[in-house]
Amino acid sequence: MVGRLRRWRPLRLVLVLALVGLGAGGCSVAGIDMAIDDACDKAGVVMVDWDVSDIRPRTLTVIYDGTGGDGVPAAEGEAGHLAKAIWTGVPVGFQRLTVQSRAGTVTGSWTRAELTKLYGPRPPGLDRDYDRGLGADLAGLLLVLTLLGAAVATAIAAVIAWRGRRRPAGPAWPPAAPPAPAALPAPPATWAPERVAPDRVRPAWLP
Repeated sequence: MVGRLRRWRPLRLVLVLALVGLGAGGCSVAGIDMAIDDACDKAGVVMVDWDVSDIRPRTLTVIYDGTGGDGVPAAEGEAGHLAKAIWTGVPVGFQRLTVQSRAGTVTGSWTRAELTKLYGPRPPGLDRDYDRGLGADLAGLLLVLTLLGAAVATAIAAVIAWRGRRRPAGPAWPPAAPPAPAALPAPPATWAPERVAPDRVRPAWLP
């Protein structure tokens, strides 16, 4: 069974918008889920689950929670109202429609010919291919994840740049070398020795 996406309405909305933007020719699983949910509301019942068979011809099965046990024929009771709402409003192609109560009792099953006889021809544009819809869902999900990833990366880069501007400038590294010590004064270029004693020579520039 295809699990209900009822608890993830924001995600369903994003997927539907992404698929519309891609121009998908199939039927979005999220779009089918929303349409069946609306059909159940119109019929006065609550959707529990739904499934499209993998084997052709396709069978759409909808499980609902309603009053049940009213003794009214399927075409006139809640199952019939639900079948009409699905036939005229759910965008997925199928060859047989089966609706059953939550207890597992099949309350109605119709072929396309029977539905056409009961409720008239199906509105154009509703018989969309289910397999193409699955591929479109995957493409839409990848698009959403790509956009979210780009948004997160942009936000992280902006935060890093903002924190870099606010950080105070620290001391230069490595620190500058200390100044070299002053050189000792050099002796005069020329000087004459002063003979002060026979055994001692005193430079003239010394005090």
